[in-house]
Amino acid sequence: MTGKVGRNDPCPCGSGRKYKKCCQESFDDKDFNYRRWRRVEADLIPELFAYALENLGPEAIEDAWSEFHDHEAPGAYDPESPMNSVFMPWFLFNWIHETKLPDSPDFSVTTIAVSFFREHELSEDEMRLILSATKAPYSLCEVRELTPGVGMTLFDLFRRVKHEVIERTASQTLKKGEILYCATTHLDNVISNVGTSPYALRPIAKRDILALRKWMLDESGAAELTVDHLVKFEADIRSFYLDTVLAMFRPPQLRNTDNDPLLPQKVHFDIESADSAFRALKDLAEGISEDELRSDATVEDGLIVKAEISWLGGTREARQRLGGPVLLGTINIEHGKLIISVNSTRRAKKIRRLVEKRLRKEAIYKTTLIEPIEPEVEKMWATAASGASKLAAEEWAQGTERSGVISLADLPPEVRAKLEETARQHWITWVDLPVPALNNMTPREAAKSEEGRELLESLLLDYERHNYGPNENFMRPDILELRRELGLYV
Repeated sequence: MTGKVGRNDPCPCGSGRKYKKCCQESFDDKDFNYRRWRRVEADLIPELFAYALENLGPEAIEDAWSEFHDHEAPGAYDPESPMNSVFMPWFLFNWIHETKLPDSPDFSVTTIAVSFFREHELSEDEMRLILSATKAPYSLCEVRELTPGVGMTLFDLFRRVKHEVIERTASQTLKKGEILYCATTHLDNVISNVGTSPYALRPIAKRDILALRKWMLDESGAAELTVDHLVKFEADIRSFYLDTVLAMFRPPQLRNTDNDPLLPQKVHFDIESADSAFRALKDLAEGISEDELRSDATVEDGLIVKAEISWLGGTREARQRLGGPVLLGTINIEHGKLIISVNSTRRAKKIRRLVEKRLRKEAIYKTTLIEPIEPEVEKMWATAASGASKLAAEEWAQGTERSGVISLADLPPEVRAKLEETARQHWITWVDLPVPALNNMTPREAAKSEEGRELLESLLLDYERHNYGPNENFMRPDILELRRELGLYV
């Protein structure tokens, strides 16, 4: 339903009947019951919290906060934390603790809501809400469909079941393919979330979630997972979610085309002869002839005295992805000095070995100097660490060596044309290259299996997420064309 349906309009369900004679009555009943249960919940939660503080003391919430974060809580409990949207329901309805039974020396292992239930006279609605909420296990659910302001279809990635959830607020901000950590209750004909994570996981998190599901199946020896299994593995599921959220807000690790951590540095040698160094290292410029290198060099009395050599090479995968040799570093030879600029520690060590092997005693290693991080990178890290603009940080990081956001409008036409052709060639070859997010299957291979298609859909949805930015991204894929090529249809 994309807009408000009039009473006399055809019903969206496709029955051919008018809306008022078909689904409106059911919708109105469901909406009435939803509002009713939300009022019950809104009245009950403060009572449960006050009961917890009175009977367990303020230290109980600190203990629960620590346990919720797997005993690695980020400081004391914070009543202003966004995580309260999922922590507070978990604390009241799911946190298992030991409490002394009234008028008895014995102790009971229970939840706050169940203790409250036993000790108070409650209305039927309050009792039903508590029983439903305490039986609702937390899971990771993928957003399959959205009706903003009304609700969404959630797919439990562990139990493989759908929930048609009424959700007024989150349905306006979430995107298809995102993954929620939540507990879903069923009351009358109303399905809603009693606890919902404040941060949705990216679609590509599905690969690791399916791996966790396989581990849970193996551990339990079951063919399928049930509600009881979600309760049994509740701490594992929660830890996975929290670890993934932490990684989302951690400053991004920039990497080069060899997937090495990005760390610009310069390797310094003293050399006896610039000409000898040139002759020993010139073939590192793969695909560039000696005549081309000499044409840009400084020659005196037939000998090279100053030259620059591009160190070209790279892995087979990087060559395929970028359509040729990769620039691994730049070799500068001048006045008895040899300085090689690279962007990773592994490349620095490799070029040092190559120089020492080829020049032997004619080159004396002096030092390797780490280059200062550019202010733009420091700013990006600070932004990511604060969680203020994770998408902007990711896009900046992608621009380093992973085809990021570049404004085409600021580039000369010939450069723009070259970049667009590079992007076109990239996506042509992409469908036949192994992709880590697809468990190292190629997209074409992934499209042939059920699990592969599921991962592929999540990956394409993740690509679509990056198409919402204001900047023009020359590496933006044509999702519809990729779907056609892979036999995936909406």
